[in-house]
Order: sequence, then C-alpha cells, then structure tokens
Amino acid sequence: VQDQNRIANDNNNSNDQNMGTNRETTKAISPDTGKNKEQTVKMATDESEASSIKDMNNKMEEPESRKETTSITIERPEVVPEFEGDKKSEILIMYGSATGNAESISKEMHEHASEHGLTSTWGKLNDYKRLNFMDHNLILIVASTTGDGDAPENADRFVRYIKKRTHADDLLRGKTFAVLALGDTNYSRFCNTGNLIDKNLAKLGAIRLMDLTCADEATGLDDVVEPWKGAFWNEVRRYRRSQNNNVEVVPEVASAPLRIKTPTRMVKRLDDALETASTGSTTGLEDSDRIGWSSPSLVHSFDEVVPDTSLESIQRRLESVRPMRFPRCLAKVTFMGRGYGNHSLSRGSKDVFEQNETDTDPGESSLLHPIDARIVSADYLTTKHSERRVISTFLELKNPQADQSIPNWEPGDALGIICPNPSLLVEHIIRRLGLDRDRRIQVERLAPGKPTTTPLFSQLDTICTVWEVLTWGVDLVSLPRKQFLRMLAEFCSEEIDQMRLKLLASPAGRDEYKVFIEDQQPNVLELLQLFPSCDPPLDSLLYFLPNLAPRFYSIANSPLGPYGYSRVRIAYTVVRNVIATPKTCVTNGSNVNQSESKRVLSGVCTSWMESLCEQWLLNSPGMSPLRRPTMGFGKDTIIKVFIRPTTGFRLPADLTHPIIMVGPGTGVAPFIGFLEHLRHLRMEEESQTTELYDGYWRGLMNPCEGDNLDEDSESKPEFGSLCLYTGCQRPDHDMLFRTEIQDYVENGMLEKFSCAFSRYPKEKRQYAQDKLRDDGEMIANDLLKNNGYIFVCGRLHMANDVKATLLDILQKYGKLGSAKAMQVLDDMMKRGRYAKDVWG
Repeated sequence: VQDQNRIANDNNNSNDQNMGTNRETTKAISPDTGKNKEQTVKMATDESEASSIKDMNNKMEEPESRKETTSITIERPEVVPEFEGDKKSEILIMYGSATGNAESISKEMHEHASEHGLTSTWGKLNDYKRLNFMDHNLILIVASTTGDGDAPENADRFVRYIKKRTHADDLLRGKTFAVLALGDTNYSRFCNTGNLIDKNLAKLGAIRLMDLTCADEATGLDDVVEPWKGAFWNEVRRYRRSQNNNVEVVPEVASAPLRIKTPTRMVKRLDDALETASTGSTTGLEDSDRIGWSSPSLVHSFDEVVPDTSLESIQRRLESVRPMRFPRCLAKVTFMGRGYGNHSLSRGSKDVFEQNETDTDPGESSLLHPIDARIVSADYLTTKHSERRVISTFLELKNPQADQSIPNWEPGDALGIICPNPSLLVEHIIRRLGLDRDRRIQVERLAPGKPTTTPLFSQLDTICTVWEVLTWGVDLVSLPRKQFLRMLAEFCSEEIDQMRLKLLASPAGRDEYKVFIEDQQPNVLELLQLFPSCDPPLDSLLYFLPNLAPRFYSIANSPLGPYGYSRVRIAYTVVRNVIATPKTCVTNGSNVNQSESKRVLSGVCTSWMESLCEQWLLNSPGMSPLRRPTMGFGKDTIIKVFIRPTTGFRLPADLTHPIIMVGPGTGVAPFIGFLEHLRHLRMEEESQTTELYDGYWRGLMNPCEGDNLDEDSESKPEFGSLCLYTGCQRPDHDMLFRTEIQDYVENGMLEKFSCAFSRYPKEKRQYAQDKLRDDGEMIANDLLKNNGYIFVCGRLHMANDVKATLLDILQKYGKLGSAKAMQVLDDMMKRGRYAKDVWG
C-alpha cells in the first residue's frame, strides 16, 4: 500500500510540475566531450532567460581532453515525495554538534528513517521545544563534546533543561531513547555531553533502546558509527514489534558501551603534485610569507596512492563489503532572476532571521544574531625573524539594531568571528561547475513526509546569490567526509572516477581514505580537479558540505578600560600548516616510500583577518619586506561577530586567594585581560572606599569553601598573589605581550612571571610545565593551603602535560598519594578552582 501511495504521489507531483509556471530545463551533454553532465535544475524564469543561460553554459571553457574511459549515464536522484497531512512523526532525531560530525550523522539517520517505514523529525537539541520533544516517544540523540567536556552551543540549553532538579522522576516515563556520543580520548572528559544526556534521560524515567555508544575521533569515528547504525535500526524494528504487540520494552542487561578499537595503521603519504588552478606556484612554500589566503599547491592523484586502479580490482574490493547507500539530498535550490548581490567581504550573516526561533535576549548576541565589528588597530606581536606571525587586533563593536545595546562580556569570554571562504577559491569552484555567480537562488531544506520546508542556511538571507552562499554558507576547505565523497561518485560521467570515489567512501577503502583524504586534506576544488568527470549539482553540493563554522578567539582586555564594552582585543596566530607528504603506494597491504614533498594549508579566518589588517600591519615592526599584501580592504570593513560567554573560565569572586595562570603561545591572551581587569580593580580600591565585592561583575560563580565574602569586615581587602607561566620559541622573536607583562612585573602586580623557551640557542628546550615543576613547592602550598585557583589556556597536549605536572607536584610536595592527588584536582575542577580553555 505504501508503494502504491508513493507512486501516486510521484505522478501527482510530476503533473503539477509540468502544469505550473516553474518548468524544468534539461541539458543532455555527451560525457565524451568533457562538457557538463545531464542535469535537471528548477528555474523560475521565462523562455528568453532560459535561452540566455543555455548560451552562457555553452560558452564555458571546456577542460582538457582526457584518455578514453568507460562512460556511464547520470540519473538525478528522485526527490522525496512530500507527505500530505500533519501526522506526528514516529521518531525524533536530535543533535548537538560543534564541528558538524554529529549533525551529519543525525541527518543521515533522519534521511534513512523513511526507508525503515518511519516518519521522522530532525533538529538541534536546543530546539527541543519547537521540535515538540515531550510529544515523541522514540528519540535518538547524537551529541558531541567540545572543549574539555562542554556541550556544544546548539545543545547547552537542552543539557541544562534535563539536569534541572525540579523535574519529577517520571517526567519522561513512556519514552524510549538512544544516545550516540562523539568525543576525543585526548580530552580528560571523553564524551561527557553524551554521558550526561544518557544518564539524565534515564534518571527522568525514559528507557534505553540500546546502551550508550561512544565513538572516539582520535581513532576514527567510522569504526564505531557504521556498525552502530545497523544495530540501531535492528533495535528500532524490535521496539516497533513490541509496540504493535502491546508489549513493554524491557532494557537488556547493561553491557559495555559499543566502542571498536581502530587497528594500528602505518601512516601513508604521497608525492608528485597536481598543481591547483588558483596559483601559479609549484610548491606553495614561497607564498608562506604573503598576507592573505594562499591555495595549497601540492595534491596527489589517486593513481599515486593505489597502483592497481583497474575497474576490476576496485569492483572486487567493493563487493567484499556492504555497499554504502547513496545519500539522499533533501535540499531544493530554486534559481531566480539574475541580480547582483553585495559581494564585499563585509557582508556576513544577516542581523535578524524571522523564520528562526531563538532565545537571544535584547542586548545579547549569537551566531544568528551577530553584531558589527570594525578594526581600529592591529600590529604584529612577533618579529620578522619569527617562524610564525601573531597579530593583536582591536575591534570596535556596534549593535546593528539601533535600539539595542552592546552585549556585556567579561575577561575569559571569547569573540566568535563569522568569516568567509577565500574569494579565490569560491570563484574557481563557480567556474568549474559552470554556475552564474550573480544568479539569485533560494535554498530550502525538504522535510521527508511533510509539506513544509525550512531554510538550509538560517544565518543567511532567504534569497542570496550563488557567490554569497558559497562564500558564507558552506565550508569548502574542511576534511571531506565519506558521505560527501559518496555523493560525488553519483555524479561522475566516467566509471573509473565513480568507482574510485565509492572506494574512498567505503570501509574497503579505509587505507586509501587515510592517505588520500586525511593526510592531504584536499579542498572541494582540488577534489573536482582530481576527478574531472565529476559535476555535482548545486543542491547536493550545498546539502552535503558542512556549514562554515565561526572561529573563536579569547578576549584579551577588560570592560573596565576606557572604552567599556564597545572595544575588544584578540590575538591570533596566522595559520600556515606545512604538511610533509612522502610518496606512498598501497600495494596488498604493504607500503613503498619514495620521495617527499610539501603542502601548505592556510587558515581561513586568520588569513582573512590578516588581509583586513593590512593597512596597520604594513607599518608594524614585525612586518617583513617579503610579506607582500595580496588583497586590499577599506578600514571601514564590517565584520560580523558575537560574544560566547564562558561558564567557568572567570576570575573568582574572592580575589584574596592566589591565582596561577598557565598560557604558552596565544594561550596567554585571556590572562592579559585578567591582568588588565585586576589592575583597574586595584586602582578603584585605592581611590575609593566602596566595598570591593559590590562590582557589577560579581555573583557569576558560586563561592568556594574558604572564600572571604564578609562585607562587614573593617579591614581593607587584600589581593592574592598572581603568577603567570608562558612559553615561546625565543624571547627575541615571539614573546607575546612582552612590554605589557614587564609593566605588570615592575609595578608589583605579578608576583611571579616565568617564560619557557623551546628553541633558544645553547639552552635546554623547556616548556611551561617545566617552569611549573621548578616552582612546585610554592604551587602545592598555594593550591592545598591557600585555596588557590589555577587557569590553563592553550593546546590540548600542553594542558594534559600541565595536569600531569600538577599531579607530580601534589604528590611530591603535598605528600599525597596518586589517587588522592587526582581526587584533589577533580574536586578543584568541580568547584571552579581548576579551569581550562583548550583546543586541539
């Protein structure tokens, strides 16, 4: 019956499309000529406009001729028939995602629900009210963990909701759920968000459909996620049978969470470059000093990774594993009239998007409600001899809503910057796909089984140009996911390209994916160049690419300064990652290493920001004559930003306790804000007799045991000691904020300052944790006897090394056992006395 209804719906949809004013224009192109493939696009244009588009596409420059290969016919996947009626979905699928992995997995489960006879609803965890969370009985949650155990921004409100102590114990009685947790074992609180959700849902009376499943990004998510998908749908079938038979689902005896260890594999590398279209460089290394984004110039072909590339060999390998389903595209792109949009890089997210419901209060900011920022000054914190470039930038904030104020922020908070893809990359992708950059489009997300649609990019205008959506909407440089590669395979006109992409997307091609994708990190343009017969439609490209995520930077000043909340300072390293790619051929499981080459990857946001700061940086002492600007921007360029408050990385309410700060590299930035804030507080204390504890920024943290908050005390409050530990390569090259820190030492604010040098000639290599160990007795005394606080900011591996050093210090100088020392640190973390702000 379902099949008959589906066929009837398909016929009705087809008749409606043929009778309407929106017609379909089909271009049938022979794959042998190298032109565009057969493709169907929906156009809201008249007859003359369609003719002009056809003429424009025919004039597109054809790629170079290729050797003869087997050709196949491309069939556009069938659009999911829309469900008539307002039937409640049978399963609610929700996600909490920071980098897009959880979103991608949950989206795929949502798409496949109809194949298992289920209607589904899909959305973010924070949208639980709009998604009618309480009305669904079968719930799937895919949740990642960000930072050191924090919930993603699109999941934090849901986590707080289910943790409320006022809820009844049977609030979720009758509901059945499953949780897939994504995490990284390099962090101390692995899969913490998923664990919290799983524990609290069960605590409120919901029943587990299956045990909590944890996937480790450090060893490979697919090794856990792929078998979990099949196991989940098997449990869903069992659940539905029990519901049909009116049998209560009884959870099985709890077993260990599903985690599959990834087998150890040798690192495989590549050689011989395929030069990109975006630069004339042959190595990319000579451009590592230039301002702005530079395209990586070395990427290796599939033939160099897999010597045996015959169709027969690849087919045999694919037949040995379960075939990966073609991912369904649930995006609809409606092409409209040709209109010239605002192509300046000052255009980012729009200020208000009426279709999106958020809880953002007036005077606050978020990704969907950003505020405007303008650069007022910038300079290099490193010298021209340094191996890296670190920039300090001041930005002036302004709320685009005239009747609303600038959002409040505190030292320790972060600034989110909404950045664009490099314009050079966008232009070449548009040219490669034969698109019109100025054509206005409307991009919508289809809901399986429902007649409604929602915007695919809620942070953008409803209608924008092709150039704008590729610039601000999707991430063109992040690591390509297997689902994306499987989609590309469907739109190859040559069978060899199609089979190679299928191999990369399948479990059989795990090693090839490692060396070809993970080690090289090709961007979208490079993938299209490596598989020249691939010509994906715009809707599939936009749907299967992750959204372009904002970048976050610690605020390095205080609102007590002369500009108040209206001016923030950030510091960032201009990312230039050099990847060594030795040539490696995978032959029957063995590796043959040959020569070595280099590949340079530029940071998207930091390169863009450096370009925007050009006029200030040209006069900076850290500017090298070799660093030549590649793009010019006006000083009034508007950047879209928002404030991301922190929950635990804040100065304590009682400042009489010692504070230890550890921040090598740019990790020192938030501590510059701490020191400025404390300097203003001390100046106020010296000039006024008002109580220290009446500051507007108090009360944000629960006081810890031993905090002295007695407002009736007649004695003048004292400040605890301040110790700062940083690290750099050489003091004469890249000691950040050197002058300011020296001032704090000379005026007595910093009781202890110590900087480790990792590459200073004729000296032993040292790191920040080594300096901590040198002061071990003092640190143990501050933490154990004086209720001191310790803040750590920087890279993950550094934070782990600092934690190990603290454990050693507590054991050696505090006379604690190993278990007791760990318990002390855990307790300090729970009470806010040990806080970390780390990144991978």
